[in-house]
Amino acid sequence: AGGGSPRDSLSILDQLLAGADDQGVAYERALALLGVTDVALIDTAVDALADADGSALFGTVEKVVDAGHDPRRFAVDLLERLRDLILLQAVPDAADRGLVEAPGDQLARMRAQIETLGPASLTRFAEIVHNALGEMRGTTSPRLLLEVMCARMLLPAVSADDAVPVSRSTRQRIFLWKPSSEPSTASPASRCAWSTPTNRHRRSNRTPAHGSPSCSVPASNN
Repeated sequence: AGGGSPRDSLSILDQLLAGADDQGVAYERALALLGVTDVALIDTAVDALADADGSALFGTVEKVVDAGHDPRRFAVDLLERLRDLILLQAVPDAADRGLVEAPGDQLARMRAQIETLGPASLTRFAEIVHNALGEMRGTTSPRLLLEVMCARMLLPAVSADDAVPVSRSTRQRIFLWKPSSEPSTASPASRCAWSTPTNRHRRSNRTPAHGSPSCSVPASNN
């Protein structure tokens, strides 16, 4: 929560001590005071994305709301986790270099998560969450937008809209395709449409009209 700043961390610690009860500063109490998301919910959400499990993902959203967490804060924490996963996948020693800061058990769990999530999926998830955060700003229904964000992440990587340009390109190649001048396996009758101008047209220095077939079927032995 301190973001790596010693001064901010000390200030946060003062807030926690001020809000502590006779039992001290418990983990659940600290979560409530700081408004951050329980790391277990983030892990559950990432695992649900890796398994494409919509039931588990929307169940996590339900737990976030029931626990009183801010949906936008949950999206921010999820984006930070996706960032850490992207760095760990691209830079295996990111933790040793200080690029990713997390406890040892959490690092082990994140390394297990990047085994099932590829860089393309992680980048796509991060972009979706980033765009959703912009939409959540000032909205009156953050939970609804959070659920829409989860639905977008569960969509396949290539949608029907993404396939339209490929389909058009394929159709264009089909339309531009022209058969060879005289297929070897075709019958004499079928080769008629693709034959060269007959001797009669050559003698008269005239060629057939564009698109009109000329026939050069060999004469029968009979």
